[in-house]
Amino acid sequence: MQECASKSLSFDLSSVNRAGACVSAALMMAIAPALLAQSTTVVPAATTTVEGRGFDQRPFGLNRVRLTQLIPFDALGIPVGKRISEVAYRRDSEVLSTTTLTRPATSAYSIRLGNIDTTVAAGRAFDPRNPTGLFLSPGSGVNSLVEYFNAIPNWPSLVTNASGPANFDLRFKLVAPFVVQGPSGIAIDHYTYGTNNSTYNYYADIERSDVDHGKATQFGASCPLDGIDNRAYGVPSHPGGAPAEASLFGAVPSTVAILVVGASRTAWATLPLPLMLDGLGLTGCSVQVSQDVLLPVVAKATGAATFLLDIPSDPQLAGSTVYTQWMTLDSRLSTSLPITFSNGVEIRIGNTVGKTATPFSILYGTGGIANQRFGLVEAGIAVVTQFAHD
Repeated sequence: MQECASKSLSFDLSSVNRAGACVSAALMMAIAPALLAQSTTVVPAATTTVEGRGFDQRPFGLNRVRLTQLIPFDALGIPVGKRISEVAYRRDSEVLSTTTLTRPATSAYSIRLGNIDTTVAAGRAFDPRNPTGLFLSPGSGVNSLVEYFNAIPNWPSLVTNASGPANFDLRFKLVAPFVVQGPSGIAIDHYTYGTNNSTYNYYADIERSDVDHGKATQFGASCPLDGIDNRAYGVPSHPGGAPAEASLFGAVPSTVAILVVGASRTAWATLPLPLMLDGLGLTGCSVQVSQDVLLPVVAKATGAATFLLDIPSDPQLAGSTVYTQWMTLDSRLSTSLPITFSNGVEIRIGNTVGKTATPFSILYGTGGIANQRFGLVEAGIAVVTQFAHD
């Protein structure tokens, strides 16, 4: 540094090089404290080292989607004036646990951020605890969105860890820092609209609100008995809350799938359960739940299917239990009786009754709705997010 400090009246290329080196050294000294001061904050805070209580294909598993995360300031945990330089997400470690999740690089992906103010005297106030279905608009200032990422991502393979939640491998580096101002919270808007409407097994970790949503527990085995095909999962809920979710993975692509909802897992009429079907040529298959209600859908090209089960706001339903199992049109085990079965899922309904004031919400639209100004509202759901900031 002594050479940098010396002065000379001469002018040649070597002095220019030395000057550049001095400037570079000074610049590095100036920015080094800022680099060292980078911090990370996970929202919701309770999911920092613990898996969230849910999973979702939105927004990363869809090729046409718009989803806005609404995060209130008291749940953000990042002070006013801090600058966010990166947002990152992790896969859900409990879904498709035997498969590395991948997604091809197809179309551009946009992320916009904005500050939310629910106390404005004019204009459209936006309350993340009771949002409307109207998406925020591009612009400047509060209650508007500015684009901070727009590119075709090289979507990484999302892998699981031996224990604990997955890493935040899905990272979006912002082209400029986003300054947290609030005062009511922030919005993170995800948008992509591909030339096709493909879906991918690319499930993000989410967290639901801290009310009693109940519990979903798997039981029994699926068939074929390979640990991959026809795996059933459930996301519980409570009376009057968001719908409970029954999901199927590993089915034959684009096949007919029937969700069976039953009141019992021990008896179906006079037949004891589980009822083994090996004698019908369906080796390893069994009826796990009473077949009281049958709900048909068509599985996606990825072999996944989902059915949402509304739970009325009836106190008598609080704490009750239903059982689900999937049947699929599948000739791999038998051509004369071409069906296979998932494992069973016990869904205990939560004890909370009615809609609650929850700190997180999302607005979303998929398919053609992704290009419209109005979306659907789902309260009490948070995409687990890691922020890098100063």
